[in-house]
Amino acid sequence: MNHRFSDEGLADYHTAAAHYQSAAGLGSAFTTETRRLISIIEANPQGFSMAPRCPKGREIRVVKIGRFDYLLYHEVLATEVVTIAIQHARRKSSPWRKRTP
Repeated sequence: MNHRFSDEGLADYHTAAAHYQSAAGLGSAFTTETRRLISIIEANPQGFSMAPRCPKGREIRVVKIGRFDYLLYHEVLATEVVTIAIQHARRKSSPWRKRTP
């Protein structure tokens, strides 16, 4: 199945990579791990847990990005998988919910 980032998801991805690069020099490790995870998602998009309180009729799943404290939220559609958000695992708010009409 094909993968793409929503505009917000792509912005989250770049922000998280920049954070890891400036904080610990791990920006390339973060991007490598995220790309590896996306390959796994493309092969088996439904192999991950449903996001908590997922809107009815939507298939939004969540997975932790390797050793990093970030979660990747992706929506499984009929022909593609869309990353809608990448957010810190300890963040209490859920901006991904606002991105699902």
